Amino acid sequence: MKSDFGAAIVWGKTYYLHKKPLAGMIKFGIDWSWMDLNYAQYKVEAYDYDTDELYSEKAHQLEYGMQIGPSVTINPVHHLKVSAYFRVTPSYSMMYLNDEFYHHYATFCNTGFAVAWKVLSVGCEWRWGKASYDGLGLNLDDLEGDYSDGDFSGDIPSADDVLTDLQDLKLKTKSFRVYFSFRF
Repeated sequence: MKSDFGAAIVWGKTYYLHKKPLAGMIKFGIDWSWMDLNYAQYKVEAYDYDTDELYSEKAHQLEYGMQIGPSVTINPVHHLKVSAYFRVTPSYSMMYLNDEFYHHYATFCNTGFAVAWKVLSVGCEWRWGKASYDGLGLNLDDLEGDYSDGDFSGDIPSADDVLTDLQDLKLKTKSFRVYFSFRF
C-alpha cells in the first residue's frame, strides 16, 4: 500500500555524552524522543468477484512510540549544525481497514540527517519495520434489536458474540519523509 498522505509529531531531546565538542565542533549524543506519533492514510483498491467491479477503500494507520539511539552533531560555523542519527522505535501500531480494527506492538528503525540554523531545522528520514497485527472485528448483526419507546427488547449480546477474531494482518513498513523541526 502507498500512502495518500501522512503526518508525524515527534518530541524529544539529545543528551550529549561530553560537554566540550571534540575538535571544537563534533558532539556525540543519545537521542530520546518520548513522543513519536504517526498517522498515515492509504487508498486500498480491491476487486469484488461477485459484482465484477474494482472498488477502493480508505485505510488509516496510527502509531505511538518512543525513539532512542545515537547521534552525532557537527557545528562547523557559528549557528549552523548538521546532525545524523539512528534510532530504534518501539511502538504500538493500529490500523483501521475494511471496517475492521488491527493492532499490535511493532519495532521500527529510523535513520536520517538534519541541517539546522539557529532554532529552525530541515531533515530527511527513512523508517522501516514490520508488524503482525491482531485483528478485532465488531459483528454488528449481533447488536440489532427492537428499540421501541427507547427500550431495548431482546437478548443482550455477550462480548464473545459481538467481538470476532479476524485473520492476522502482516505488514512491512518502509517510508521516507522530509520534515521541519524546531531545535531549542
